[in-house]
Amino acid sequence: MEIDQTSLVGQWLQIGTKSLNGYERNQLYRNEGIDKEKGIPMFSEVGYLANADRIEDCRAAVVVDIDRDGDQDVLLQNFLGNTVVLVNKGPTGNWLQVKLQGTESNRDAIGTRVEIAVGSSRQVREVATTNGYLAGQSLECHFGLGEADVIDEVKVLWPSGSETRLENVRANQRLEIVEGTAESVVDIQR
Repeated sequence: MEIDQTSLVGQWLQIGTKSLNGYERNQLYRNEGIDKEKGIPMFSEVGYLANADRIEDCRAAVVVDIDRDGDQDVLLQNFLGNTVVLVNKGPTGNWLQVKLQGTESNRDAIGTRVEIAVGSSRQVREVATTNGYLAGQSLECHFGLGEADVIDEVKVLWPSGSETRLENVRANQRLEIVEGTAESVVDIQR
């Protein structure tokens, strides 16, 4: 008897509570900076050293500053398993976090672009609600600054088309910026 293949289109494979992924070790990469000869970013796998190389069936990973100490932690959601929080206890450099509130643009500032300049280095973040498979992300923009104590410029490009610019912003703080208000910058320290 021949099976009509067109009747199978769009049907799901019934696997019950099994996983097709298997259980792999988590990997965690540390940014080692730019290779001066090749001009490309270099990374080292440090999952074992950071006790993050757990054997899991992870479906979603969210990077967020859970303990509000200025470094990034990781929240993992496993298939049919517990949620795991990996708290960053390692050494970190300087940082800046920016929380935005739209007035002309949407209140959560989704789609807003934040650019920072430290010397000749530039970083860009865009406010979004999703990141990867089955994962959200923080609405705060986090910037790692390494040794830098001061950010030369913070530029916020709102979806409405307006801009907010700040100069000589000190590191290791959280800023809240409200769209269209000159007095909008509030240092929201820990």
